[in-house]
Amino acid sequence: MLTYYPQSKSEDTISGFAEIVNDSTVKIKLPQEHGGCWNVQHFADEPVKFDIEKKADWTQVKYVTVEKTFFYSEKSNDKKLKAYLVKNNFVCINKTERDWAYSTYYGKEIVTGWIKTSDLNNP
Repeated sequence: MLTYYPQSKSEDTISGFAEIVNDSTVKIKLPQEHGGCWNVQHFADEPVKFDIEKKADWTQVKYVTVEKTFFYSEKSNDKKLKAYLVKNNFVCINKTERDWAYSTYYGKEIVTGWIKTSDLNNP
């Protein structure tokens, strides 16, 4: 597993591990902390356990790299919705089709729709 702080992929990549414990639990361990992340959660001290509350069909988690990106009801520029994300928001990717990613955002409200892949970080 490779992890890095948004915007710092080349400078901050850390190779850690993710372990599937069972159908509802995963553990993550890193050999060192990301700058600042230790304020919230230590990943280098020992594996951190996460319990999965609800199954979801994501293929990836990405973050927004532009100041603002909108959701679209269809893969078309003329189908823009009012909902949008801002730079560094994380979004769960359900599927990708050419230049579009069908995505789910979990915030105060759950928002789903198509986002332009050019507005998201590259793997």
